[in-house]
Amino acid sequence: MEQVLGAFSRRRALMTMAAAAVVPSVVARGSATASGVKRPIADDAHRNGAGFHRFGIGSIEATAFTDGGMVISPIQPTFASGATPEELNAALTKAFHPLDKANLEINVLCVRMGKETVLFDAGNGAAAANRLIPAMMAAGIDPGSVTGVVLSHAHPDHIAGGIDADGKSAFANARWFVNKAEHDFWTAATQTAPDFAFGADAMKGMAAGAQKVFGAVKGKLELVKGGDKVIDGLEFIDTPGHTAGHMSAIVSDGDSQMAVIGDLAHNHVVMFANPAWTIGFDADRKAAVASRIKMFDRLAADRVRVFGYHLPWPGLGHIRKDGAGYEWVIEPWSWNAK
Repeated sequence: MEQVLGAFSRRRALMTMAAAAVVPSVVARGSATASGVKRPIADDAHRNGAGFHRFGIGSIEATAFTDGGMVISPIQPTFASGATPEELNAALTKAFHPLDKANLEINVLCVRMGKETVLFDAGNGAAAANRLIPAMMAAGIDPGSVTGVVLSHAHPDHIAGGIDADGKSAFANARWFVNKAEHDFWTAATQTAPDFAFGADAMKGMAAGAQKVFGAVKGKLELVKGGDKVIDGLEFIDTPGHTAGHMSAIVSDGDSQMAVIGDLAHNHVVMFANPAWTIGFDADRKAAVASRIKMFDRLAADRVRVFGYHLPWPGLGHIRKDGAGYEWVIEPWSWNAK
């Protein structure tokens, strides 16, 4: 799989943090209009910036971070190996999607829930030029303030950012919540996933990476399952198939909810147009399809807002039923925080 990771140099990271640091002085000065009359621009203190997008879930402060992305080209057979080229191209064409490649964003969610600061997945680490940490710093969130990391699953693009260059936890004060079935799979002597399309060596490499992170956070690792309640307003949901213990979550504040769906969908067209179309990284395609349909039906019926790890930046939208399939309805990106 070809990875296309935009350059995020140290220089750019420092420029981003420097820009964030001068915001208060800009707010204090105000802004001159064409007529020369100054007006306050207090909203600038809350504006989103390069690499992050703030929004709310009720009274919960939420921030999406980009950790780069990946490109899959050609789209088949990694995506929708069970579809004919004509079927897939028809769905892509209908949605104005390129026929030759599919982008996979890497969107990491952080929420502040009372005294807790919770990160959903840990990003792609060095493979994404370690851009997550600078983006967090630019948004005013110190990695040391993170109290919890919810791992959807242990594929490298979700877990590699959990350790630093020295092999230590990148979020030193965080508890890690990992589905027990996921942990047990990756820490077993061997891993068996018949539908995984990239071979035994790739699987061994993934297992070694997962074990390295689990070792680094040993003592702060909490094994959970769907329905467990470890933080008020946070519900874990078992959604296996993509991996043995893939886990989604619901973040709630009163009547406001957001579903964090991890890798239930890797593309905003393919897996919505036909939920039976899978990806070669699935461990158990049949289970992945069942989890996707069950969760999509629930979220569409209840009109729940959704955060997707690989969906178009900043990963926010809704799922709408569309005949035998579904449609991803994107929530427009806003320069101003909500």
